[in-house]
Order: sequence, then structure tokens, then C-alpha cells
Amino acid sequence: MKISQSLVVALLLVGCGSGSDDALSGGGGPGDPNGADKGAGANDGTNPGSDNAVCATAGRSYTGFAGTNLVVARGTGEIGADRRRVKPYSALGTEYARMLGATPASLPSEAASFGAPRARWLDEPDSSAISLYSAYSVAFDGCLSTMASKPQYATAPTSATATTECTNMTAKFWDRDATPDELSACTTLATTGLASEPDPHRRWAYVCAAVLTSDAFLTF
Repeated sequence: MKISQSLVVALLLVGCGSGSDDALSGGGGPGDPNGADKGAGANDGTNPGSDNAVCATAGRSYTGFAGTNLVVARGTGEIGADRRRVKPYSALGTEYARMLGATPASLPSEAASFGAPRARWLDEPDSSAISLYSAYSVAFDGCLSTMASKPQYATAPTSATATTECTNMTAKFWDRDATPDELSACTTLATTGLASEPDPHRRWAYVCAAVLTSDAFLTF
């Protein structure tokens, strides 16, 4: 059985909301009235000899050769702009193993689909229809292998078991609790969307793969 593409897309879209945590939203930076007092020159760029002198002073101009203003075209970075970056292929093996207990056997053959860079090169990974399809296929492979030996997945999902397992899966795979809409999409997929799948292990594996193909797992 092949899962309906519309159901997968629905679950993925529900799981596409970014969390409230943000590496750039904390205090303590230069000019932060709530930040701790680190002492003059500790991290404000005024003490070039300090190991902590890594930030430019807000509003200060810097002049380069020929009197060129080096900051005139400097843009203002948006908080959270560095979030939701796609995990590189090199990290997926350990990420799948961390979630499922083992790296899916099909992952190595999908390196090109995930845009694995050439040796000694670094490419910023990007998402595409091909990589998303491969991610779902690899996740299903890993989920099926993991769930085939577990007795709790030998019975088809019910409303109660689907709620429990979807809650546990999303919390583990996404490192956060699912929103009510995300949890509803997951349980509906398990109980209704996959009702025609006769094999309970495969049915649970489809649910597991859908959760693993969300951007909450594939990005950081």
C-alpha cells in the first residue's frame, strides 16, 4: 500500500510551524538592557585584545582603505533568520539512529537525493521534492525495521493508542510537544487515513515516517 500523498502533505504542512525557541532571542548581547553586566569592553568590541571582542559596537562606523565606510551597506539581521536550516546529509545517519535505534539501511543509496556534497566541499543543504520523497522513503524503511519487532505495534491503531503514540513520537522526533492541530493530523492519519492498510506494523511505520518527514525533524 502507498500512503495518499494528500495525507502526507497535510501532516507535513501542519508540522511546519517553527517553535518559539530561538538562538538569537536570548538576552545578554551588546545593548541589551536586560543582559548581565559583563564589564567594559568584555564583549562590545571596545577591547580588541580581549578574547571576547567578537561583536561590533551598535551604531559605530568602521573605515577601511581609501576612507571607505565598511558598514554603510550593512543590513539588519532578523531574529530567527538562521533557523529552519535543512540538516545536511552527513548528519542524517546519526539523527535517524538517535531516533530509531539504527540508521535505515536505504540511507546510503540516497546520498545524491539529499544533495550530499563532494569530498572536502561544503554545500548549504536545501529541500526539494526529490529530497522530501527520499526522506519519507528512508524514514519508512527505518520505522518499519524498528517497529516490526515491537509488540505494541502488532495491533492496528485505535483513537487511544494513536493519540499516545503520536504524542510520544512527536515529542521524541521533534524535541518539543506537538500542537493540538499537529496531534490531530497525526492521529487522523493513523486511524482513518491508513485504514485500508492491513498490516499493523506497516500502518504504524507510515505514521512514524510522516512524523519524521516533518520540517521539525529535517531542519534545525
